[in-house]
Amino acid sequence: MKYRFVQTDEATLANYRALFEVCFPNARHYTIPYLKWLYTSNPAGVAIGFDAVAGERWAAHYACIPVWARVKGEMQKGLLSLNTATHPDFQGKGLFTKLANMTYEYACDNGYRFVYGVANANSAPGFTRRLGFQLVCPLEARLGFGGFFADAREYETLQAEVVFARAWDNASLRWRMANPTNSVGAQTLSTSLHSFTAHTNYPLIQVYSEMLVSDWGPASSPSSRTSFGLPKLFLGLFPGKRWTHPNYWAIPKRLRPSPLHLIYRDLHSTGTTLAPNACLISFMDFDAY
Repeated sequence: MKYRFVQTDEATLANYRALFEVCFPNARHYTIPYLKWLYTSNPAGVAIGFDAVAGERWAAHYACIPVWARVKGEMQKGLLSLNTATHPDFQGKGLFTKLANMTYEYACDNGYRFVYGVANANSAPGFTRRLGFQLVCPLEARLGFGGFFADAREYETLQAEVVFARAWDNASLRWRMANPTNSVGAQTLSTSLHSFTAHTNYPLIQVYSEMLVSDWGPASSPSSRTSFGLPKLFLGLFPGKRWTHPNYWAIPKRLRPSPLHLIYRDLHSTGTTLAPNACLISFMDFDAY
């Protein structure tokens, strides 16, 4: 078995796609354009991770992408844990744990401060038991209509309580919106408050988020996607576990395909953990859509 750093040339991306097709036969979004967009076009940096290769066969793959986030008031560079796959012929050999630890060691040595992700019930134990992640809390999943905030000031008040939130700017948002398998649309709600929507697996339901973006001018405003009247899915967390939007209702856990959890690991062994009631997360911040 040989271990190598993640590569982004066309031939290697094709190998990743083939591995994903074996491991996740129902997942249709692992196309070459998608992987190229995800691994190479991110303004925060190219993907980092490691592969396990046995002869000519791709045994396992693990990749994270760089992100910026505000953690307890400090702007930090970290990683979003994303793609992990082990070929069925090589499962049970500890390859995922080995590749993940190699990735985090490399990241720590190169200035990354943390790694976070959103894991389903099947994958969360592997991160918490074998890799030292904090299981922060389950994500909210609510379905409803309308917007969240009356204006930018209400959003700013909410932000004052946040200890963890992704930091988005013009370049990173436009990259995020350009996902070739599910582009994100945006609408301006007020001077700096914008809404973001993307398609879900259900034709009449859109996943929905709002955030402040102060540096968008008329010349760089994002494309608009009409969502008037359609049901909206919120998947994420608000600080304080307060839900003050009466037009949104919690989706019972038995009706969710797989409840999702926020996971987090400090890469510098400072003991930093996240308070579950102080995180701001939406679909924009991970890879559900």
